[in-house]
Amino acid sequence: MPQENPAFAETEPKKSAPDKPVLDFDLRNPSMMVNRPGWLARLIGALLFRRVRFDDEHVNRIQELHQEGSLVYVMSSQSLLDYLYFNWVFLRKKLPLAVFGKGMRMWPFRSMLTMFKSMFRWVFGRRKNKSEHDILRHAPHQKKPVVLFLRKARAILPWWGEFKEDPLRSIVAAQRQMDDPIILLPLVLVWERKPSRFQRSLFDILFGNPDAPGRLRKLFNFLRHRKRALVQLAAPLNLKEFLEEHEHLQREEAVGQKVRWALNRRIYLEERIIRGPVLKPAKRMREEILRLKQVEQLIQTTADNDKRSPRSVRKKVRRYLKEIVADWKLGVVEFLCFLLTFIFSRIYAGIEVNGLNHVRDAARQAPLVILPCHRSHSDYLLISYVFYAHGLVPPHIAAGKNLSFWPLGPLFRRGGAFFLRRGFRQNPIYKQIFETYFHKLLKEGYSIEFFLEGGRSRTGKLIRPRYGLLTHVVNSVVAGHAHDLRVCPAAIGYEKIIEGASFLDELSGVDKDQENITELLRATKVLRSRYGRVYLNFDESFSVRDFLLEHDVDLENGFRDEDERKMVVKRLGYRVLTGINHSMVSTPSAVVATALLGNSRRGISRQTLLRRVGAILEYLLRRNVPFSSSFKTLLSANRVALEQKRTEENATAATALAMLDGRNNLSKTLGDSVGLIVDQSTAMLASAKLINRHKFADDAVYQVPPHKRQSLDYYRNNLVHHFVREGMLAAALLGCRSMGDIWGDRVKKETLFLSKLLKYEFVYEQGRSFDDQYRETIQLFQEAKLIEGDRAAKITIPPESQRVLRLLANMSLPVIEGYFVVSRTLTKLKGPQPKKVVLQWIQLVGERLWREGDITYREAVSSVTFNNAVDWLMNQGIVSRVRQSEGRKTIEYFEPGPRTIEDPDACETIANRLSRFLIRID
Repeated sequence: MPQENPAFAETEPKKSAPDKPVLDFDLRNPSMMVNRPGWLARLIGALLFRRVRFDDEHVNRIQELHQEGSLVYVMSSQSLLDYLYFNWVFLRKKLPLAVFGKGMRMWPFRSMLTMFKSMFRWVFGRRKNKSEHDILRHAPHQKKPVVLFLRKARAILPWWGEFKEDPLRSIVAAQRQMDDPIILLPLVLVWERKPSRFQRSLFDILFGNPDAPGRLRKLFNFLRHRKRALVQLAAPLNLKEFLEEHEHLQREEAVGQKVRWALNRRIYLEERIIRGPVLKPAKRMREEILRLKQVEQLIQTTADNDKRSPRSVRKKVRRYLKEIVADWKLGVVEFLCFLLTFIFSRIYAGIEVNGLNHVRDAARQAPLVILPCHRSHSDYLLISYVFYAHGLVPPHIAAGKNLSFWPLGPLFRRGGAFFLRRGFRQNPIYKQIFETYFHKLLKEGYSIEFFLEGGRSRTGKLIRPRYGLLTHVVNSVVAGHAHDLRVCPAAIGYEKIIEGASFLDELSGVDKDQENITELLRATKVLRSRYGRVYLNFDESFSVRDFLLEHDVDLENGFRDEDERKMVVKRLGYRVLTGINHSMVSTPSAVVATALLGNSRRGISRQTLLRRVGAILEYLLRRNVPFSSSFKTLLSANRVALEQKRTEENATAATALAMLDGRNNLSKTLGDSVGLIVDQSTAMLASAKLINRHKFADDAVYQVPPHKRQSLDYYRNNLVHHFVREGMLAAALLGCRSMGDIWGDRVKKETLFLSKLLKYEFVYEQGRSFDDQYRETIQLFQEAKLIEGDRAAKITIPPESQRVLRLLANMSLPVIEGYFVVSRTLTKLKGPQPKKVVLQWIQLVGERLWREGDITYREAVSSVTFNNAVDWLMNQGIVSRVRQSEGRKTIEYFEPGPRTIEDPDACETIANRLSRFLIRID
């Protein structure tokens, strides 16, 4: 039997404060929540209620609200089952119990002793009956919680009804007599997570509305779904503030109606977050789209232009819709989540989720557009899995048509995926049909998820955004299909990536394998491996409407021209990528990989590695970078010792940068504090054969095999965006030193050149000019004493700073070397050559240059870097791309661009300029 909660025991209340009305009766009544549960209540709780999800954050929130004012629990519809559950969970979590719940009869659930005492008091004590109105008015004065039901529940028509006497009138009257606020807290208990159907079934008619079910339907839902049921707290309503805002309403009935509407709105929004909007079957969605006026016009116009019958065009449109439209089924989602629970528990050590409250708050305001980074095929499944597990309706997911193969295609479609072709610019019918469906999803209130980068990142860095679907998002708001949308950037990090081996092959120039049933069967070997932890972080959401207004978009008349549309969409894309970078978690594998690849010697000892890791952690801590829970736990446990070291060494952002090579005592203390995590991470990397570990009597030495640097570089690139400015400036400083004296204007000029060169590689800080960021960074270098002299005149590099500058330069040098390889190779491009042949040629030249020693970093030989370098050269007009049709195929060719035609040495000039940054490599 649970112990009695003395704060809410059935005893006479203490005397009220002098400024409150003195009550001459207690609040005992049959509906009071049970403090001493009887055998029936204990049995129900133990067998039936323990699987219902009630998060610890709800406990903290209720306790906070109870301290702020007098608490009133609000439930959507009258239900003894729900009332019993909250009685059970409040007792278990030691939360305030309600002293009143209209229509509830709790005598059968009390202990025999309590029932005997109550009967004795009823026979021999005072028999004065307290009216419900009196209880509701006086309970808040004693900070005794009560439960209000907004409506009755009925099984047969009508589905629900109102109470004859509105209990909210009594609460409003009580608030007007009190100085402390009354907090109305809506409790949302969802037994059945299935979305509301567009058409009501016979079952709904007989057994009640799903939103206010009768007793039979409630019991049926409870028995069937209790293991998946969950509780959420809707946004609380401060009644005191509400009355101040609506002081023009004097009649309690009018105020009560206003309060009721506000509470119903909060509950509706919370239920929509959990269950989603009204669900329409795929067949109905297709038929509704076909009946739209613009689709009818498209069919007729296409038929007239192509001299075909409208029937044949309609048949084609219907086929496109069948190819695209999702057929979301809760049963399939639940099956997939059950299956993923088994799979994820086998291959991952855990999934850490942060920022989900941002998503929940955003979902209360508008439909969501969830934009995660794309690292692995697991990304498709991870978001939906986490949403369902945490009481959010999984989104509809835009997936490539390559994933629609049997048997996964039908399964994904019923799990919420809708499929699109990779390129359909030349198919205007398909383009308009897909855009119409996309806008309809947002108009209906569905959340949508897609990957802004398009494909998976093979390097660990963010890929340049693809603007097609993002343009549809913007158009939905501008055209009025959706009043507003909330964009939620999400960062996904893995301690060990599943596709590591295939990514390494693709970076070496091997063609990507097409997804099919054979590849699916081969993927089952993944279940025999372990891949560490997964980290999912959501950045703060933002409003698309507000973003457009900030950029002076006229929402009534639309964009002035197509250039303005492209500019706004591009800025929105990079705003999302900035949010993803901002929320990217620093994982142990990323930090260890950064320390290992920053080592210029053949190997690194464990003690030196710990110092380097400690220095990197201090640098990242100064930048307020999110950390994994394993790092946070150990850093918190050693907080006192670390703060003492920081005080002794007068640690600042500048000193953290200056000691990035780990030469100070603070780095040693930090490294030692996380030694256990570093050992676990190196053991995982060694088991994956990414590093070699050599054991000695007093220490261990780690070596990175040259052919594994690309794989390790993937993990370092999860953090590289935190070093971009410093890395480019360090590379420019060392590059200028190779040319002689270091002059300030030359350093700035070379840094600007690198900034423009690497714009396809890194996501820069948005909203700030290059001059501001350069000034801030070089000032930080001066404070850290990495450079000396006037930054506007001659600069010198102290000998003791060279190691740190090399460490920083290593963050960008592999990419610079990759661009050097491409520019040097394409100096020999004299006429049109097939794209595939040119890229293979560049890959071979890069391999040769590395083996000859002309370039230092093996990770520079990367097909992704080479493609980006070619795109940059095309942007500069040095290379051009042309497409030629050969039969049914379209083949791309590279040829010298207009700038090369004017200056045949343009590409060689770029190669020579880049070679300056490579001279200093030993």
